[in-house]
Amino acid sequence: MRLDYRQLIQQARTLDLGSCKQSFRLAILADCTTQQLASLLRVLFAERGIRLEVLEGAFDAIEPQVYDHNSALYEFSPDSIVVLNSLQALRSRYYRRSSSGASFLDEETGRIQSVWDAIHSHTSATIVQSNFVMPTERLFGNYDHKVADSLYALVGALNLRIAEHARNRKCLFINDIDSISSY
Repeated sequence: MRLDYRQLIQQARTLDLGSCKQSFRLAILADCTTQQLASLLRVLFAERGIRLEVLEGAFDAIEPQVYDHNSALYEFSPDSIVVLNSLQALRSRYYRRSSSGASFLDEETGRIQSVWDAIHSHTSATIVQSNFVMPTERLFGNYDHKVADSLYALVGALNLRIAEHARNRKCLFINDIDSISSY
């Protein structure tokens, strides 16, 4: 199937879900905008006979949604939860940090794992966690690989940690945003 953005948006405007025999409940939590993604996913699911119900969490409110056991997220009772973390939000935290790169890496790893733990303490939904796109800016050029505290090196290390920790969780999968962006 060829993915054509304009065509999918047009289909979303006139989407008929009458022939969909199955339904699926998807929650999208992100620190970036997702409105266009939800529309496209509804079309793609409908093409496979699945009525997609989508809950889009508030912008940049991943933690408040997952830590509040009375949140709309848990009331929605999703089959799957997509957690989209953007490089832009990570970059902002990186430049505001007051600790070393190693401490920042540990904090970010812990933050992501805490989100997973909170979700799994309230629901059995499958989690699809994005990794991070590698930053295009490289303050030290190719030397960024050798500078442990560079944003480039830390994003690479964080992506590796996400993958390593996901291996131990059977209901958690990685959405390899970095690979998709390089394509």
